[in-house]
Order: sequence, then structure tokens, then C-alpha cells
Amino acid sequence: MCPNHNPDPDPILMDTILPFESKFNTIGLVGKYRDKSAALLIKQVSAWLARHNIKTYCNEGLYYNNQETIDAAAILGNNCDLIIIFGGDGTFLSAARALHQFKIPLLGVNLGRLGFLADLSKTHLKTGLIEILEGKFIEEPRLLLNVQIKQTGFDELSSLALNEVVIHQTDLARMIELNVFVNDEFLTTYWADGLIISSPTGSTAYALSTGGPLMYPTLPAILMAPICPHTFSHRPIVIPSSAKVRIELAKNSKSSVKVTCDGQVLMPFNYGASLELNTQDEDLCLLHPSDYSYFSILREKLKWGHHPLHER
Repeated sequence: MCPNHNPDPDPILMDTILPFESKFNTIGLVGKYRDKSAALLIKQVSAWLARHNIKTYCNEGLYYNNQETIDAAAILGNNCDLIIIFGGDGTFLSAARALHQFKIPLLGVNLGRLGFLADLSKTHLKTGLIEILEGKFIEEPRLLLNVQIKQTGFDELSSLALNEVVIHQTDLARMIELNVFVNDEFLTTYWADGLIISSPTGSTAYALSTGGPLMYPTLPAILMAPICPHTFSHRPIVIPSSAKVRIELAKNSKSSVKVTCDGQVLMPFNYGASLELNTQDEDLCLLHPSDYSYFSILREKLKWGHHPLHER
């Protein structure tokens, strides 16, 4: 549970009293790893929730892919009916991978930069939290990518990804050759700097820089986008989320290759290994404020419709 702190009341929350019984009884508060501003805000929110008889469990962050994170996630997952994540998209991504199995809704408070996943700003924290606790929110499923790397004589490696899985060079700046199969049918050989396999959620992240399309978050699809392909006609391709993807290094590949999930989990990918990717059976559940609009988020974050002269 959260430490028994009595910090100065945050001016955003002040002494607001809830005129209703909360929809949630026990709330987990997860902060950006070793971030003082997130830690302070968590203490303040925890104290405010405690005044309304809402139990809280706090965690500094679910950053590392280790046993400590697994144990911390289990405490949150087995006791809470809502998780609020304080930080940027990176904090949200690590928490999502750690907590997915517990089927608990996740709500993000943006203390970072763009914040595509964290809906509530610190400025609107008070009104947003009150609405959420009253039961005025939108639930949205987001698919997760499940990647496994298998090679005879080696331990199987696996990870989840909410945004994307990236296959990339690690040592010298040279292209890699990847044979890609979809449902056991040969698709193509990519000769490129790397390959991004993205969920719809991740289509606004790394994949966007490759010219990949924006995909509506609940679309049942997977995007594959080569990074700087040698062949210009190798364009990003969208396949059904039910597809099974298999990727192997080409025989003449001499590159040292790694696989990165959500920019946070790193795994080796050697010649002779097989990377198998599909979607996780259970979707992640995101909680949004009642006025949430994906198109509004795109306009705001990507500066659509902003005239340069109007910003001087």
C-alpha cells in the first residue's frame, strides 16, 4: 500500500469532496521511474483518495523486465480495480506489458511530452479524476503484440509489445536481410536498415517515421514497415491481426541483429533463429475521459491544421 504521507495539498485537487460513491474501491498508482514530480503527485493523489475511503497501492515504476517488476505487478494486479499511470508514454508502455494479464483498466496522466497514451494532463487532473471515479469514462480495447524468438539449442525468448517490435542492426551501419512469412506463405525478403512490426496503437510512434499509415486504435490489424529499404517499392503493408508472422535472417546475412519491443526490451536475433509474432489473446483495456476523441488527439499532437503564420 502507499506510504502514510501527509504532503501539502495539491492546488489542483485542493479539498474537493466527492458527492458520490466511487466506482473504484482500490486504485494502483504507478509513477515514472525515479521521477520526483511523479512521486510527489502520487503522494498527493493517494492522500486525496484516502480521504474518500479509496484504498491505494503505489509503485515507483514497472520499468525493468525482472522479477522485482513481476512481483510488484502481481501486488497491483491482485488488489486493484483501476491503475493510474503518472508519466509519459514510456511509463505507460512498461506498465501495460507488466499488468496486461490482470485485465485491469489503465488510465494515464501525462507528465511527459507528446503523451498519445496518457490522456489526462496535470491541469485537468481534478476534473478528469472526478469523472472517472463517478463512472463517466470510455473503455477501449488495445491489441498487444506477442513475439517469440526460437532457436534450437537456445532458450526461447519472448516479450509483449503495445507499440511495436523492431528488428534492427546493432554494430556496423549496414543493411540486414529478412525473409518474412505470413501464415506460412512467403511475403518477401526485406533488404533494409530494419523492420518495424506495429500495432494500431504504435502507428503514431516509430512506424510513423517510415511513412506508415495511421491506424485507428481498435482496428484489428498489424502494420509492417521497413526502415530505409533498398527497394523503393517496398512500402509499409497492413495485414489482419489474426495473421501469424514468421521472420528469419537470410542465409547470407552477416549482420549482428537485435529485436527491441516498445523501445524498452532488447533480445538477440541470430542466424538460424525464427521470430514468430502474433497478437495476444486478451486485449489491454484503456480508460479514457468521457470527452475522449482519437481524431482530436491527432489534430493536437500532430499539429494538423496549424498555419505556420499563426504560430509566430
